[in-house]
Amino acid sequence: MNESHDPVLMPFNELTAAEAERLALLSEELGEAQQAIGKILRHGYESYCPYDEKKVTNRASLERECGDVRHAMIRLCAAGDLSKQAIHHRAEQKAVSVQQYLHHQPHRFSQPSDQLGLTFAAFRAANVARCLKWHPQGIESWSPSDWLTALAGELGELASLLKMRNRERDGLPGNKFSPTDKQVADEIADVLTYLDLLAAALGVDLGRAAVEKFNEVSERVGFPDRIELGPHA
Repeated sequence: MNESHDPVLMPFNELTAAEAERLALLSEELGEAQQAIGKILRHGYESYCPYDEKKVTNRASLERECGDVRHAMIRLCAAGDLSKQAIHHRAEQKAVSVQQYLHHQPHRFSQPSDQLGLTFAAFRAANVARCLKWHPQGIESWSPSDWLTALAGELGELASLLKMRNRERDGLPGNKFSPTDKQVADEIADVLTYLDLLAAALGVDLGRAAVEKFNEVSERVGFPDRIELGPHA
């Protein structure tokens, strides 16, 4: 359905009716989230309205309202009103800048104990936060080709170690040292780090892209293997 301009709105904000509706939805959901937060600050997470037969806790109410806020944001991004990449980038910057104003939060983000392994999102947040210490002008101060060159350099260092291992396997001379498993693992980690920074510079959600591509290939070749795209991919 095409979005038509509402003549009442155009004189002062030039919004279409659909754009105004999406903003109104976000504003409404943010207001309801604020109300849920207020109840928690007054009565705690586990309190609930005594007249509520379902006994929905304030924690559950805030979780629901945060989900509604997220949906409203997704609508804005899907319609092109806002840039998802810009929002993610700002969130990564905020993770660094807000730390000096927090008095009761840990200086490092830690993964919840019930999560197995590291998520792409958590790695991206930490990776970009550290990168901004080297590139305070922002990750975009390097072009994608700059990041690709850095990635190629790390791949070259990994290739050099594996070449040494090939020499050892074939009994050939020339190695100055025997690469350890730790050295190989370190170079693979460096490759991942720069691959993620390249993806960030290009506005690519690496976790989502990897899952979607994996599932596309499985579908194309007729394999049953699929990866579920979780909320913290």
